[in-house]
Amino acid sequence: MGMMKRILSRALRWLGHNWFRVGILLSILLVVVVASASYQGYQNRKSEEANKKYAADRRNDCLAIYKTEGAKWSNVKGWRYGEGNDTCYIRYSDPKPKSDAKCDELYPLNGGGLSFWWRENALCKDGEFENTF
Repeated sequence: MGMMKRILSRALRWLGHNWFRVGILLSILLVVVVASASYQGYQNRKSEEANKKYAADRRNDCLAIYKTEGAKWSNVKGWRYGEGNDTCYIRYSDPKPKSDAKCDELYPLNGGGLSFWWRENALCKDGEFENTF
């Protein structure tokens, strides 16, 4: 215990003689931390804005594809843009709709867990399908 007291005493004595230097170093460190956090936040906002602009442009591209497809085909029903996978989906009515049983066979919903076929199954039962662009 005596050794700890001596070490602490020396450290406090050194700090007492060098308090100004320690304060300057801590101030510089604080400025660097705040500046780097601000810069990182700026970069994140800049990246988010670029991503939003890209998604808006792709949505407009998808709308243009929808209009083009609608001019070519009479069975075009709608469109959507999947931002997560950067894909344009154009929905069409199926000229030969399938029965609910056939849709369940083609796009099974049974089994444990989340089914990847739920959208396709629902579209099939509604007599529709999607193409990707």
